[in-house]
Amino acid sequence: MQGIGAGVWQGPRGAQPGSQHRVGGHPPGSPREWPQPNLAVEPTPNSLRSCLAPAIGRGSPLALAAKEDGHLIDLGTFATGVLTGLGASALLAALFKRFLEEGIANWFKAIQQARGIVGQAEIQYRQQQLSEFYGPLYAYLKGSEALYRLWMADKLHHVNEAVKANFREQNQAMLNVIRAKAHLIDEETFPHELARFMTSVTIWTLYTSQQDGVPEEVAQLPETAFPQEFPAYIYKKTEELKIELESLYKKYGIK
Repeated sequence: MQGIGAGVWQGPRGAQPGSQHRVGGHPPGSPREWPQPNLAVEPTPNSLRSCLAPAIGRGSPLALAAKEDGHLIDLGTFATGVLTGLGASALLAALFKRFLEEGIANWFKAIQQARGIVGQAEIQYRQQQLSEFYGPLYAYLKGSEALYRLWMADKLHHVNEAVKANFREQNQAMLNVIRAKAHLIDEETFPHELARFMTSVTIWTLYTSQQDGVPEEVAQLPETAFPQEFPAYIYKKTEELKIELESLYKKYGIK
């Protein structure tokens, strides 16, 4: 006689008392006796384990609602799959879906806000670089190009001292900008073009403020000659920053 609901025989006729026989009469250790998988917790397309395991591995809130190809999966399917694995009711599944949707929406909103803050900070920094450092140096240099060519061609010899005084004043203004706004320099280290300029104009100012010009032996020193790479550097960097700022305006919808 087969035991009711026990899944174990009491033993066939003639079996010795105390002997145990599994269903079907297979001896212990046979394949029919091996533990069978619990399908309620095994990975299935929408089960709890299949949804959460990859997300936990990636460690990202967004990963809770994303597949490996980066596209969001349907939140209703996700919530239903998770709660089905937990044996939850339809009401609980709906509540969980709403909670998940709001969480993802808030996460995206926070990311957008952070992106906007970073974008505004970058725009403000580039604007400051142009308005307080590179822009003024650019204007000083461009404004004196024609005057410098005329002076070097000896076309202004009648007002030679006044021209030199003008250049000394302008050089000092540029030195003040570099010293006061060095934190706005775009490079990580102090550019040699700026260092060369500062040395050259300082030597020239020291001599021309006391006498007619720089002595020949001093003028022959490489540190004394005006570095032509200085205006080239300022022009190039200013134009690059203007292009970059325009690109930031477009990127963040400022213009």
